[in-house]
Amino acid sequence: MASNRKKSRFGVGLLIYIFLFLILSVIALIFFYDWLKAYEETRPYNSVNSYTETLAVNGPGNAVLTSLTEVDRSLQSEAEIKAFVADILSRTEYVRSSALSTPEKLVYSARADGHSIGTVSFEPTEEKRLGFRFWALASEDYDFSSYLNNSTFVIPEDYQASVNGTILSRQNITSDDTPYSSLSAYYGNFPSLPHLVTYTSGKYLGQAEEAVIDRRGKTVSQADMTETVFLDTCTPSDRERLSAFVRKFAATYVQFTADVNGSYYYYYSELRQMVSDSSPLVDRMSQALGSFGFTTTKSCDIIDDSVNFCLPIDATHYLIDYSYTTKTVGRAEAVEDSRNIRLVVSDQNGKLLVDSMNYY
Repeated sequence: MASNRKKSRFGVGLLIYIFLFLILSVIALIFFYDWLKAYEETRPYNSVNSYTETLAVNGPGNAVLTSLTEVDRSLQSEAEIKAFVADILSRTEYVRSSALSTPEKLVYSARADGHSIGTVSFEPTEEKRLGFRFWALASEDYDFSSYLNNSTFVIPEDYQASVNGTILSRQNITSDDTPYSSLSAYYGNFPSLPHLVTYTSGKYLGQAEEAVIDRRGKTVSQADMTETVFLDTCTPSDRERLSAFVRKFAATYVQFTADVNGSYYYYYSELRQMVSDSSPLVDRMSQALGSFGFTTTKSCDIIDDSVNFCLPIDATHYLIDYSYTTKTVGRAEAVEDSRNIRLVVSDQNGKLLVDSMNYY
């Protein structure tokens, strides 16, 4: 009987100890769970995740946008700037920088599109949980300069340039004396010849819609952004008259230089009626007369040509850019040859005369 009572008391005591152990274990597990939860919740990466989630929902804050002082707000609105920056930040990765971080300040490098776009830092707050401090955003230092661009246009003075639908003003002109390469040989004798104007826009993020508007108010295609188009400014009637004259002169000149059928003096006489007396071309043609002799050239005709541009120089002078292809027939097989020339033509009391001619 006594032995049974001792065993019963021992069993009850054991159960009590087990029960107490379980209670203490549960309490310890709960505390450990809370400790782990507090540790995880106060880890810095949670602050970074919270920061990126806020960016995704609300977009970049004013601190980020106001740092973009270089952006020309006349070319991009605040909404467009915010959308562009939000797109960059949506694909930005934040990597902790061990070189810049300290125990009291954690610095993360922001990287997008393969390069750094700034840093974000976090500092501990006064709020604690189980001895662990929470971290909060301390600063945002972004640099979007790699995404900044501007537009440059080199166009005639009477053209206009636009960026994102905004016409650039005269204040955007950075140079007004860029010479045309096509006119480089003529500026010395004709200082009134036009120059190109360079417009440089303000800065914008990403790409922009660029356009050039000609003197008629029409948008210029990329294919027409050439000096040939820029310089073709004669009136339709002047262009028609000058084109007819140049074609007649060129047809006669190639027959003269080819000595077609030995009739060089006839062609010389015809040319003298189309060349001014003061033109250097007179001496060149006179000197050529002495070199002609026996010829086998039966014909030399212009089979294709183009008046590339017709430019008024002043009230009585014009510069014509002309290209042509000749077909020369002699004893041997016919030969084709292409040339480009520029002629200064003067209007002397209603009569057109060539003042100078240059091949190029």
